[in-house]
Amino acid sequence: MRSSFAVLCLNLACVALLPAKTVVFWQEGFPTVASQPVTRDALVQALADADTAFTGIEGLKDPAALAGASLLVLPYGSAVPVGAWSAIQGYLRAGGNLLVLGGQPFRVPVRLVDGKFVQGVAQDSYAREFGIQHTYVAPQQGAAKFEWRDGYSFLRAPAIRAQRFFVLEGRFNGLGYMVNSEGLKGAAPVVVSDRAAGGGGRGGAGEGVAGAGAAGAAAGVVGGRGPGVSGGRGGAAAANSRAVLLDFEPAAGYWDSADGISLIHETAAYARQGPITLTLEMPFSTVMPEETPRVRIHLRGGRRELTGEVKVELFSGAAVLETLRAPCSGTAVDAELAFRKAYPPGFYTVRGVWEENGQGREAYYNGLMVEDRKLLTSGPALGAKGDFLTRDGKPFFPVGANYFSTEANGWDFAGPRNAWIWERDFAEMQRYGVNFIRTGVWSLNARQLDAANKGATERFLRNLEAFLLCARRHNIIVNWTFYAFTPNPVDPSKPPSQPPPAPADPATAAPAQIAAAGAGRGGRGGAPPAPPQPNVYLDPASVKTELNYVLSIVNRFKDLPFLCWDLINEPSFANPNRLWTGNTPNGDPAELDLWHVWLAKTYGGIEALASAWRVTPDSLGSFDRVPLPTIAQLTFGRYQNVGMARASDY
Repeated sequence: MRSSFAVLCLNLACVALLPAKTVVFWQEGFPTVASQPVTRDALVQALADADTAFTGIEGLKDPAALAGASLLVLPYGSAVPVGAWSAIQGYLRAGGNLLVLGGQPFRVPVRLVDGKFVQGVAQDSYAREFGIQHTYVAPQQGAAKFEWRDGYSFLRAPAIRAQRFFVLEGRFNGLGYMVNSEGLKGAAPVVVSDRAAGGGGRGGAGEGVAGAGAAGAAAGVVGGRGPGVSGGRGGAAAANSRAVLLDFEPAAGYWDSADGISLIHETAAYARQGPITLTLEMPFSTVMPEETPRVRIHLRGGRRELTGEVKVELFSGAAVLETLRAPCSGTAVDAELAFRKAYPPGFYTVRGVWEENGQGREAYYNGLMVEDRKLLTSGPALGAKGDFLTRDGKPFFPVGANYFSTEANGWDFAGPRNAWIWERDFAEMQRYGVNFIRTGVWSLNARQLDAANKGATERFLRNLEAFLLCARRHNIIVNWTFYAFTPNPVDPSKPPSQPPPAPADPATAAPAQIAAAGAGRGGRGGAPPAPPQPNVYLDPASVKTELNYVLSIVNRFKDLPFLCWDLINEPSFANPNRLWTGNTPNGDPAELDLWHVWLAKTYGGIEALASAWRVTPDSLGSFDRVPLPTIAQLTFGRYQNVGMARASDY
């Protein structure tokens, strides 16, 4: 009796140590689509560390079935149980975690018709609920082996034997990749989507492909911060949830093999963990040789109480130079740690791993440049000779692309950036023959400018220097673009959180301004938007800010032979409400005043102006009453455009 009681207590203790229950959708006769069948025994073995319940369609309809579940497993590939859709949808919207085994997730609806399960037409309707815009078969690839995302070697890496891989369009990250003999990441047979309440989802490749496509699919999977809501368009927000999708069709019998069971076990544990995010932020991506580098740790646990520690290692090549540790408690950890000493010029990798009881849970890589002025001011010299660009005096044919970063939201040099991703991407570009890239700022804002000197902030300049050093290490010429289409009005003295002043309300704007602005982008249809204030080309304060911004960058990097400048990506002078439609008045007071001054200086008297324009002096009155030309007057036409002379003068 005493022995039986002891066994009972031990069994209860073991149950108490298991995580919250895992629910497996399990229905006799339900079809497996674009995957392979998995046996119940294989799932029991793979999920042995959880309190697992197998539940069918009718069972899932009972609210108690998924109440308190830490994970829902759908093992039938692309097949969607339509009869239980509302229950699945409600569970995920409430923050439940998900693991899908094989196929194109939520692609094929399956209904029970006359006692038989019938597959419907493949569609994106259900998948869009979770931010999957579309899926398709990945291009066939050669021999490759499966590897986890960089830094996640603490997960056991099984072999993957697949007939097909799929591509998911949306905001997802590759958690594991097929890597060829050259080290190039191709298909991603394990993808993850984190949706964390209040923002701070995992950063990634941005809205595009997660599943195939070398740099595009692999890019940024350990860098930056992604969206905090459902990825893509049309998905429902789900707070504090994680979905892990095994988007491939395995070989026959794979799920029941040791490799298949191991893959299910590892991905189930990762999904059950929820959307815990770890990032490492470098205050400056470049430090001076005499400066001691620092690192900021950000760990978010969602609803989970964090334990363990974050271990941060500083690498030079493969050698670990220093190790720092930050203890974890609560649901969020924010810590800034200093390394022990300064380091000589070069590139350094910073790796962080969140560990519980010695087991890695999440990882993150960043990078650090220690300034190498000699390297920075050397390298290939871009020039021009006649009709040709030159590189070191020889004709040069650029091969390249626009490039900012392959991390999510990587356009802003003033914010936290990831030099590890830059270094990795530039190395890959060099490997495949890229010799020229264009980068820059597409939308300047007050956060990027220093309120004291009105130029770019020191963080902006240090981050840009790291970017340029990465390019220089791989002999890639850089073109820097200062603006996208026109300079935008920015007041550096205002707090960064405040947007630029709103333009005047069209209902109350002066008639001359409305006429000058035109109707929409092409001057056709709808009420014209009010012209922006101030005029970024004529307002003295705006021009001064623009000069300070441009010169702060040019003066800092003027000695780099491999760097060239582009003032505006796609230039459009004058009214930014009418891009690429010709020289159009802005209609603001500064422009109007200068227009009047120019007319008076050019014609001397109102009679001379009236004669040139073939109008009566009385119709003009005085110079300070002459309006800017309208959109109609600026439109070329042979007949009845009496304002063409006015337009010509403008």
